[in-house]
Amino acid sequence: MRVQDIKDYCMSKHGAYEDCPFGDVPICYKLNGKIFAQLYPYERDYKITLKCTADAGQFYRIAYPEKVVRGYHCPPVQQPYWNTIFLSDFPDDELLNMIDLAYDTVFSKFSKKEQKRILDEEYLILWKRCLRLVEVKFYDSVDDCLLKFAVIIAKTDNKWVFCKHKERNTYEVPGGHREDGEVILETAKRELREETGAVEFDIKPICVYSVKGKTRVNENLDEESFGMLYYADINSFEELHSEIETILITDKLVDSWTYPLIQPKLIEEAQKRGFI
Repeated sequence: MRVQDIKDYCMSKHGAYEDCPFGDVPICYKLNGKIFAQLYPYERDYKITLKCTADAGQFYRIAYPEKVVRGYHCPPVQQPYWNTIFLSDFPDDELLNMIDLAYDTVFSKFSKKEQKRILDEEYLILWKRCLRLVEVKFYDSVDDCLLKFAVIIAKTDNKWVFCKHKERNTYEVPGGHREDGEVILETAKRELREETGAVEFDIKPICVYSVKGKTRVNENLDEESFGMLYYADINSFEELHSEIETILITDKLVDSWTYPLIQPKLIEEAQKRGFI
């Protein structure tokens, strides 16, 4: 099957949208922030990784032992729930069935309320409009007075550190707004301590970034807003005493982002600049 046909079929799924959180490849297809397909479109490495149930994943690996393998790039604990399909000469109808399964598997994990919202046409139109309207830019420096917040990409023992707010079911990179009279580096250190419980850590600036437009469906920034992006390596933690419910320490980037239109782009920029 041609690359464009696969793209079109993934995008035909209700609520699906295209994103590239890891760079040019893979091209990811998401539903409400969660990935159901990852397409590698180049001829030299033409494949797709699809979400699946454990039973269905095993079935396809047995049925197509030369063409379907566990998601090779996934952590071992997640591999039974992802299949990588090598697309050269793979049956088109079977591929479409597997894409259907990938989408349905992700959709089924949402609450009934969230499923209803995904199926709501008005919400869907607004969400896809957000994808087009948000704008993220990067700068080496700006006037200090423009810096209103700090965001810290954090790792510990070479694993990602993400935060989950008590009132959300999504994950985010630690960060927050600058207080009056506060040096922006101190903002970053304070937010990192409050949102992860970090005690001992090394922190360094990456770059300035700005956001303009719809950061989420119900949140809009009419003017360009600037923040400082940092990278931190955390050596030790203490118990959390903040609005953060828990932190997630993981080998893999999360699928369910609080700010799916922004924070994956920050990580991508940090990777481009050699900090990760």
